[in-house]
Amino acid sequence: MVLMVGTVFIMPLILPLLVEGVHVDSWAIASGLLLQMVLPMAIGMMLLTIAESMTAVVQPWVARISNIALYAMLVATILGNLSALADAQMWMAILTGITALLVAFFVGHNTGIGKETDSQIGALGTAQRNTAAAVIVAQSNFADPLVLLTTVLLNTIMMFILLFLATLMAKDIKLALLEPLEADPPQRQPSKSTG
Repeated sequence: MVLMVGTVFIMPLILPLLVEGVHVDSWAIASGLLLQMVLPMAIGMMLLTIAESMTAVVQPWVARISNIALYAMLVATILGNLSALADAQMWMAILTGITALLVAFFVGHNTGIGKETDSQIGALGTAQRNTAAAVIVAQSNFADPLVLLTTVLLNTIMMFILLFLATLMAKDIKLALLEPLEADPPQRQPSKSTG
């Protein structure tokens, strides 16, 4: 939640400084994040509170459908821009992005040295950037389709790299492409009775 809210305020300020001549529509970023991420999360949290048994049935299906939608977007983006795959500058940008995110991974890992779980969470959390926000900004603020293609390819490649690294860090993690690691059945903490 903090990352989403921070993105709305920080990205419109930082992006024009990094890319000369770029105007970022703050409302396009905010509305996309609110409708595509915050609203579904709020509805899910509300349903978990008032209809826990229904949520336990629906959530795994939502997780699978969202992954299928992700793969469909990836395929459609690549097929729609096949000629751009030969662009050397795009691949240099992707390699630069992978390098930066791997550095972030190791920085995050080192913040939890001595505590294995903290190291793993720090590493994966630091390297996993806000893909939805990046795609929204790339699609709504750049006319060049290479920006969207680069963003989608970089985030997809990093997703698989991070899944692979997660399996190395914790041997009990299974790689399931149609059910993301986050798609565990929802569980509520049992309420403590006083007495």
